[in-house]
Amino acid sequence: MGRLAANRVATVDRLTGAARRADRLAAAARKALDQQKKLAARQKRERDAVNVRLREVEGLLATLSEEQIAQLAGLEQKGVDRAQSELVASGALSATRPATRQGGDAVAYAIRQIGKPYVWGAEGPDSFDCSGLTSQAWSAAGRTIPRTSQEQWKRLPRVPLSALRPGDLVVYFPKATHVALYIGDGLVVQAPRPGTKVKVSPLAANPLLGPSAPTRAPPRSPRTPARTSPRAPARARTPATARTPPRPPRNTGRPGPEAGPGRLRSTASPASAPAPAPKRPRRPDRRCGSGRRGGGGAALGPAAGAVPGGQPPETEAR
Repeated sequence: MGRLAANRVATVDRLTGAARRADRLAAAARKALDQQKKLAARQKRERDAVNVRLREVEGLLATLSEEQIAQLAGLEQKGVDRAQSELVASGALSATRPATRQGGDAVAYAIRQIGKPYVWGAEGPDSFDCSGLTSQAWSAAGRTIPRTSQEQWKRLPRVPLSALRPGDLVVYFPKATHVALYIGDGLVVQAPRPGTKVKVSPLAANPLLGPSAPTRAPPRSPRTPARTSPRAPARARTPATARTPPRPPRNTGRPGPEAGPGRLRSTASPASAPAPAPKRPRRPDRRCGSGRRGGGGAALGPAAGAVPGGQPPETEAR
C-alpha cells in the first residue's frame, strides 16, 4: 500500500509539473504574440505616415511645370557632381580593392534589379525600397543582414572609405535613413525614393554617413596577457649520504629461488640470523641394493638414525 501511494504521489507531481510548464509556455507565446501585434501596428502607422507624406510630395510636384522639374533635377545633379568630384579628389576611395566572393554576388544581384520601381517596405522581387534592395542582395549572396538601414548601420561592422570594397553598404543622412550598395569606381546601386527606380548613382549622391561591411568582423580589442602565478621554489633534494639508511628485510621464513632443496632462505643480517639446525641423516634409498625386487646382494639392516618403533623420520619439504 505504501508503494502504491508513493507512485500515485509521483504521478500527481509529474502531471502538476507538466501543467505548470504548459502554462509558462502559453504565457510566453501570448507575450510574443502581443509584441508581434504591437510591431505590426507600429509598422502600419509608419507606412501610413510615409504614404501621407508621399501624397503631399506628389501633389507638390504636380503643381510644377516640366521646366521647373527639369531645373530642379539639374540643380540636384550639379550638387551630386560637385560632391562626387570632391570625394574622388580627396583620394579617400581605393580603386584597387577587389570584392570578396560574397560581395561580388551581392553586386551582381543588385545590378540585375536596375529599372525596378521603388516601393516603400518592398523587398522584391518586383519592387524594392533602399534597405530591401541591400538586404536581399546579401541574402542572395548567402549572408543574412538586418532589414532596415538604421539596423544595418548599427549592427554591421563599419569601415573607412579607404577600405571600401564592392559589395559594402553605404549609409546616408545623419539618422541612417538611406542605404545603397557600392559597386566600385565611386558608384552605388540604390533605390532612391518613391517615384523613382533602382539605378546606378555616384557614391556622393546623398549626404554620406559612412560605409559598413557585412563580410568583415569588427575589430578585436587587444588581448590582456594572462596572469601567471609565480612558481613555488623547487625543494632541495637531500644528498644520498644524508638519507635514512634502509631497514634490514624481515626474515619471512619462506624459501627463495636460490635456496636448494630442504633449505630455508633467510634475508636477515648475519649478526641476527639464528644458528643452522643440525642435519638429519637421510633415509636409505629403497630402490638401491638388494631391496629392489630381482636385485642381488645382501639385504641392508635398519637405517641409521631410524626412529624406534619402526616409523621413518619426517621428510623435509622440497
